[in-house]
Amino acid sequence: MTGRRRKVSRHSPNSRPLSAIFRLKEARRRRRTANISAMVDAARADASSGRVERVYLGATQMHLTDTRADAIAHQGTLAIVALIVLLLAAASIAPATAQSTSLVGTYDGGQMEIAAGLELKADRHFRYALSYGALDEEAAGTWTVSGDQVLLTSDPVVAPRFVLVSHSRGTDGVLQVSLDVPSGVSRQYFDAVITSTNGETQRKQLGDDGLSSPFISANVPTSVRMLLPVFSVIGEPVKLEPSSGYSVRFRFERNDLGKAAFQATPLKIVNGELLLDRHGRTIKFKRSR
Repeated sequence: MTGRRRKVSRHSPNSRPLSAIFRLKEARRRRRTANISAMVDAARADASSGRVERVYLGATQMHLTDTRADAIAHQGTLAIVALIVLLLAAASIAPATAQSTSLVGTYDGGQMEIAAGLELKADRHFRYALSYGALDEEAAGTWTVSGDQVLLTSDPVVAPRFVLVSHSRGTDGVLQVSLDVPSGVSRQYFDAVITSTNGETQRKQLGDDGLSSPFISANVPTSVRMLLPVFSVIGEPVKLEPSSGYSVRFRFERNDLGKAAFQATPLKIVNGELLLDRHGRTIKFKRSR
């Protein structure tokens, strides 16, 4: 047995990855959605009996507190789940709309592995929340109707980004990538996307100390950019040349990470349901009654 530090794989069941980046295992996701569904049922029951005074979120820990992922995405997880529950509970106590064809109302988008809520207000503002696997997001803004679609446009969102801090020569024959991250966030949640002279592009996971990637003179890196998976937050490529060197340092600014930036994003109206294509899934929002 050596003293060499074992690199934690983001895909290992023993790792505790950034929640907005790495998928939880299937069984864990099902338990999580089941917990949310139980809370929604409880909220509806309270609403029906007129006892909606508060929404108890103790069950929403849902194995989240044991992950270092709280450092980024799950700082707002409880608020997102609370919003979903409150949206659905509000629908239980709201009077029926005068016209059944009206789109104003509260919608439940829950399905396998997904908890979601959408509220379309009469003043043409909306609220939205989604919890899907390891991903949590929310949004608020305005909505309009165009033909057979509802279009959502979020309030202004400051997107997360990568900033180049420095670029220097470094060690010959080695690409060195450093990343400044928010306190408590592991660098192992990020990738460096490297393009070389042979035309190949590789993604390499950073370690706790960043990345040191040796290369040969026949195939040197020509550019590098940073990536935060799942959210698809990717930085601008930095050109690499012998004259400028192969040591680069970036800084990650989270800004409004976890807030969806809808820009006239369509939800198709089909038989009274609103269909949203999001994160590789079609979320079916059904009016709550």
